Amino acid sequence: MGGVGWDDARDRARPLRWWSLPRHLGALAIRAYQGLVSSRTAARCRYVPTCSAYGLAAVRTFGLWRGSRLALGRVRRCDRDVAPGTADPLVVRPA
Repeated sequence: MGGVGWDDARDRARPLRWWSLPRHLGALAIRAYQGLVSSRTAARCRYVPTCSAYGLAAVRTFGLWRGSRLALGRVRRCDRDVAPGTADPLVVRPA
């Protein structure tokens, strides 16, 4: 059981294929950041869910390239004018 964006059962249910390797490596990098860096620092993210949880969900949903671009855009939108606790969920539009 984890925070927003963590779904271990989903990781186990999805088999590792060569074409999904970048997605899995990107998700692994974000989870390593969450466990090693983010958990040891004071919470400073102004958005809900946090930027790392948003990035993890984006990479899992859209793949490494598009998910990374969405996560980077989220980080770039963050400035002092954003009130702490501002909701900014990942929007998934139906195909």
